[in-house]
This record gives sequence, structure tokens and C-alpha cells, in this order.
Amino acid sequence: MAYSPYSPYTPQYYGAVPDYKAQYQMPMPQAPQAFLSTSSQIWIDNEEQARNYLVAPNNAVPMFDKNRPYMYVKSADGAGMPTFKKYELVDRTDAVVEAPNTEYITKTQFEAEIATIKAMINKEAHTNE
Repeated sequence: MAYSPYSPYTPQYYGAVPDYKAQYQMPMPQAPQAFLSTSSQIWIDNEEQARNYLVAPNNAVPMFDKNRPYMYVKSADGAGMPTFKKYELVDRTDAVVEAPNTEYITKTQFEAEIATIKAMINKEAHTNE
């Protein structure tokens, strides 16, 4: 009979060894699905909802109001302290643009006006004496 290092009473395992440590490991927490966005623009209902939106540290999130012409930007610094800014979106295409004033005087007209002002100053100076 051939020598065997295993006793006939030693249990033998066939297949994969069960992982007993897996039962003690905590599952990884998942990010809340409400704050994940697949589109590049975030549309919200009101300013309160924009103020309550969670922002990761060192990030800024622009949000657009569905009901009013406002855009909100919520950002957080490295420590996670949030800042909130509110912008009003105004359509400027229908605004009337005034033409700039193009009335100029010539150098001779300017010098004539200066001479008139000097004459008025001299006349007033002589009357006060």
C-alpha cells in the first residue's frame, strides 16, 4: 500500500472554499438617487429647493427655475461651506437701443464758446469792483 500524508479521517474539501469573512463586511453605501443627474442642466421648482440641493466640496452647481426666469448657482468651498447666488435671466432682444449722441462741435466753435465764457467772467469781475 502507498504512503498517504493524509489520514483517512481528515475531511477533504472539493470545490471553492467558503469565504467566512464576507459575512462580517459592511456593504458599501450607495449615493442617493435623487441627486444624481444624467442631463447637463438641473431644473428645479423654486428657490428653496435650490438652497437645499447638496453640493460636494470644491464644486459649483448651476440650477434653472422651471417657473420663474431665475438661475441659481450653489457652490461649496474645500471645507464644504456653501455659497448661494441668484441671477435673473432677462431677454434683451426686444429692448430699444438708443443711438449714441453724434453731435460734435468744431475746434473754432469750441474756442468761440471759451471766449464768450471768459468775456462773461471778466464782465462780472468788473461789476463787483
